[in-house]
Amino acid sequence: MLQLEELDVWNYAISLAQTVYEESFRFPDKHQSVLGDSLRKACLDYTTHISIAASRKDGNESLQYLNQAKINSFQIETSIRFARQIQILDSERFETLLEEIEASRRLLYGFIKHYKNSVNRPTTKNRMIE
Repeated sequence: MLQLEELDVWNYAISLAQTVYEESFRFPDKHQSVLGDSLRKACLDYTTHISIAASRKDGNESLQYLNQAKINSFQIETSIRFARQIQILDSERFETLLEEIEASRRLLYGFIKHYKNSVNRPTTKNRMIE
């Protein structure tokens, strides 16, 4: 059985989540309860949705969770961009985080493509009819 630690997409997601999670605790106190909490939740949801997708046997069900993870990745990016906009993040830290988000998202897109291909693959029954 495949372990989560064997999946690059999951490893990158966990690394990203940890980095962003830790960064969010550097936000000023007045931004912790809304922006910090929201960002930490999106990070946790991102990794969780990838984990759930990997555990499902049904490709369509996995795709639903992977699409939710994709949404979470954009929530993370939007929060990071907002933090930069209100000058909580300096430009160097922002660029580093943005690169990590994009790298993680590329792997996620590859994982989504893998599941889409498996869902669209003709079954043995379909091949016999052709």
